[in-house]
Amino acid sequence: GTNTTMRTFHCQGPKQYAYLKPAVWTQVLKTGNWWRGRYYAEAVERADGSVLMFGGLGETGYLDDFWVTTDKGDSWTKLAADPPNDLLRTGAAIYALPDNKIVMAAGRRMESYLNDVWQSKDGGQSWQKLADSAAFKPRYGAGHLVFNEKLVLMGGLESHQTRSALNDIWKSEDSGATWTQVLVTSASAPALWSQRWNPAVVLLIDESWLLLGGEYNSSKYLNDVWRSSNHGASWSLVTSAATWSGRSESSA
Repeated sequence: GTNTTMRTFHCQGPKQYAYLKPAVWTQVLKTGNWWRGRYYAEAVERADGSVLMFGGLGETGYLDDFWVTTDKGDSWTKLAADPPNDLLRTGAAIYALPDNKIVMAAGRRMESYLNDVWQSKDGGQSWQKLADSAAFKPRYGAGHLVFNEKLVLMGGLESHQTRSALNDIWKSEDSGATWTQVLVTSASAPALWSQRWNPAVVLLIDESWLLLGGEYNSSKYLNDVWRSSNHGASWSLVTSAATWSGRSESSA
């Protein structure tokens, strides 16, 4: 196979990030009758350990195909059913639940920012719209995670024209049907990370949450780290400037 390298950082403790030696990656597939090249695709691990990939932007515009791998990326199978046209988007929050449900919320289609919610009960084969307009504002590039089968949505970009971002937190306890705001920002509210989109969000083994970096307004890339130990109700600043440089759309 073909090897490549990438920069990888390891969190060794509060405020401590160490640059790892270049990670070695082996190319699993070079060619094949699989999905077309794309960026901004969404992917999620399903309850059975398989990986579902959806859409993205390709040479012809928005893509509406769903692909599944059950062998860690060695081969891919396209799901037979074409999704509804309204499901086309990039920058969505996508969640996988233990009962094989997949939920997709928010995102962007052309110049339209979305706050609709969709659910699949069969791992992505078919989809039903749960809400045209959920309680949260339309957004793109929100941070998201699943915690104890609750769906969490954080921040995101609210407007492409003004580049205004959000720092609100929402959760759903009924697989995306309804949403409630976890923390309302105000002068008297607990400390909260600044507005941003495309942060990395991690659920740690001790059930605390980490939010890392992202993009703020006029292409300002952030490298701060925030932690919540009470399911998003309050946040503490771990570091205002981690060892790694500011970035958006990273993974953790």
